[in-house]
Amino acid sequence: MPIGIDDHHIELAESLRAWAKGQSTTDAVRAAEGSAESLAKWSGKVAEMGLTTIALPEPFGGGGSLLDQAVALEAAAYGLVPGGLLSTTLAGLLVDDVDLRAGIATGEITVGVGLLPSLEVHEDRLAGAVAAVADAPTGTHVLVGGADRWFVVPVSMVTVDPGMTPDLSRSVGSVTLAVPLAHLVEVDVDAAGVRRLLVRLAAAWDVSRASNDGLAQEEFATLVA
Repeated sequence: MPIGIDDHHIELAESLRAWAKGQSTTDAVRAAEGSAESLAKWSGKVAEMGLTTIALPEPFGGGGSLLDQAVALEAAAYGLVPGGLLSTTLAGLLVDDVDLRAGIATGEITVGVGLLPSLEVHEDRLAGAVAAVADAPTGTHVLVGGADRWFVVPVSMVTVDPGMTPDLSRSVGSVTLAVPLAHLVEVDVDAAGVRRLLVRLAAAWDVSRASNDGLAQEEFATLVA
């Protein structure tokens, strides 16, 4: 049962599913086994469809609601669209930075996310390690932090050790860093805020299974409202 609750949502989901099918996403995911680098090229295709910016302000190609964004994520997951779509969408919504959002809109920026708040700020540096950062091996940036301070960090300034994931459409890796704060974009959110929004978006990503467990459309609409 899809999560769309009106004709606009149904049309959006159907068009995105048809687009994904035409992109041979299943073959792309199979080809990525053992070589996550091939997933990186999907950022441009996703940006052309505006998939990561639906709920951003209009100057970045958005203007839609969070529910609109959720419908798009559900359709993309159904179509097995690979790459860092989920984590990049999350970062765009959380990080109110013009350059970052503009880069996401063009596909030049993709963002991995590490939920474990294991980093610390020592004087003027962000340092430590995050054991698992989704989409770090294929991203240009990562969203990481500690309990109450979170930052967007260019991947060029961290060490990424690629890991294994059962989901071949995504990549994962551990991240180690010691970076001056002056080079980073700080996010006005804490660890709990990052997790709350991720849960809402991930619910859309996995809504087909949730629907089979009895999650009604109206309940989901309330969740993402």
